[in-house]
Amino acid sequence: MSFFGRRAFMLLAGSLGISAVASNPRKAFSSSSNGQCLSLQDQRVKRFSAYRELAFKDPAKAVETYASPDLIYVSTSGQQFNQPQLIERIAQWNNGFRRNAVEHVVATSLEDGSVLIVYDQNILNTGDFRGTSASNNTLDLTSIFKVSYDDKGMISEYSSYQDYGHLAKNIGSKNSLQLLELRP
Repeated sequence: MSFFGRRAFMLLAGSLGISAVASNPRKAFSSSSNGQCLSLQDQRVKRFSAYRELAFKDPAKAVETYASPDLIYVSTSGQQFNQPQLIERIAQWNNGFRRNAVEHVVATSLEDGSVLIVYDQNILNTGDFRGTSASNNTLDLTSIFKVSYDDKGMISEYSSYQDYGHLAKNIGSKNSLQLLELRP
């Protein structure tokens, strides 16, 4: 992870109430007193990873299979979306990017019962994405997800955090706010 990526990660982690100073996400979470590091075999981590894997293939099926009917999704911009809106946003992402590699970095349980999961991914901008034409550039992007589950083990709420400034720069967009697709 680059210096810029570490700095962005620490800002994102700080906004989630995680106070840890470290050179990378794994060290930050393993030294954080706000939660307990989780194994990749933890059912909550496995379920969210399976959800993400299916979402890259069939967003509607992923939401239907893994999310509660009253799912709330909160984007990087802080906007809330319901299921149909989330499916559309995932489809936009899938149309704009191809995953080359995804690596689970770390997961931790938080005091409120939610789970924080960090992935590093290498993606290729192969299609238009929210008004920006395909650049065919690859980039490394760290994604942070805060996930809550209902009593049936379904995803009831989740938030995602990515560095849209870094994304915009790498795909040639002049406007990272356009990529967030803010609603009035």
